[in-house]
Amino acid sequence: MALLYPRFFGMWKNGDVYAIENYGRGFITESANSSKAVFLEPGTVIGPSSTWNQGGAPIVLHAPDHVALDGKTGYVGFRIQVRDAFHYGWMRIAVSGKDGCTLLEYQYNEKPNEGIVAGADCSVALSTKEDFVEEVFSISPNPAHDNVIIQFGSNIPRKGKLVLSMLNGVQVQELNIVQSSQEFSLKDLAAGVYIMSLHDESGILIHSQAIIKQ
Repeated sequence: MALLYPRFFGMWKNGDVYAIENYGRGFITESANSSKAVFLEPGTVIGPSSTWNQGGAPIVLHAPDHVALDGKTGYVGFRIQVRDAFHYGWMRIAVSGKDGCTLLEYQYNEKPNEGIVAGADCSVALSTKEDFVEEVFSISPNPAHDNVIIQFGSNIPRKGKLVLSMLNGVQVQELNIVQSSQEFSLKDLAAGVYIMSLHDESGILIHSQAIIKQ
C-alpha cells in the first residue's frame, strides 16, 4: 500500500487568532514546545538544525497573547516530508490583527535534506510534480571557505553561464559554462549567504541555489 505524506497547508481565523494549519508538518517556532511562529531574518539558513515544532497543532501567527508579528511582513520556515526525506522551505507572510494574514510567496528546496535560505530568489518555478525533477547542478562543499565545484546534471545549457549574487540581487561574479564540472572561486568574497543562478544563452534563469561562504 502506498504511503501518503502530508504536504498541504491552510490558513484560518478563529476570533482574534490567525494561524497556519500544519497537519503534522514542522514549522520554526519560538521553541520546540511552542506553537507561536517567528519571523526569520533574510539569509537565515532553514534546515535540520533549526528549532522545529512538529506537534500537529496550528501554528499561531497572531493572537491576543502573540502580537510580536502584528503589522509586519517576514519569513516563516517550514519543512515537509516526502517518503523518508525532509524538504525545507519558507513562506513570506504579512500579518495584521486588523486586516488578517496574507501569504505573499513561498519556496522550498527540491533537493532532499538540504537547507534553504530565507528570502532566496523566488523567480525559479516550483515543481508541481509529486516526484521531484532531476537536480540541475550541485555545489560542493557548501558551506565553503575558498573554492567550490559546480557539477551539472545531464542537461547542461549550451553557452550558459553561472551568476553569483548577494541576497539583495547585486551580482558579484559570473562564469561561462564550458564543461560538466567547473571550479568557482569564493576567495575574495566576504562571509555570508549568496545565490548561485544558472542562466541559458538568452539570459533566462533556469535554476538557483543558496551558497554559504564561511
